[in-house]
Amino acid sequence: MRSTEPRLVARSANDLRAAAPFDAPPARTAARASREARLAVAAHGAHGSGMGRNRTLALAASVVLAGLLVTGVALGDPPACIDYRGESRYQGAGYAHVVIVRNGCDRDARCEVWTDVTPEKQRLDVPSGQEREVVTRIGSPAYAFTPHASCELAD
Repeated sequence: MRSTEPRLVARSANDLRAAAPFDAPPARTAARASREARLAVAAHGAHGSGMGRNRTLALAASVVLAGLLVTGVALGDPPACIDYRGESRYQGAGYAHVVIVRNGCDRDARCEVWTDVTPEKQRLDVPSGQEREVVTRIGSPAYAFTPHASCELAD
């Protein structure tokens, strides 16, 4: 009885080397190696370390901090009569991050609010005895965030 399965017959050692296994990775061509090199340069810069970008970020951060120290723009920590909290509200395409500030003081307050997800500060005026909220991010994939606030009371 003959088998219907095809048989591989090797006539010499060269025939065995010529037959590559089915799960062997594709051969690395010169074009593929060149493409991989271009992608590495694009991702890490010409020197491959990304150190230039880190130096640029450090320089920018120091300029911003120096500007805040010179101009005194930053507000202080909120007084004890001002409370703030964060809420995540699901809106179909992600979460809206909302910072809520409640002013229990006898004077109006001017606050700046931001989060760890959205570090850009937003101004928020909160009248005495009232609560205000500001949306800092829409469509975030992250539910969790940490709200921050700095406030000063009006004179």
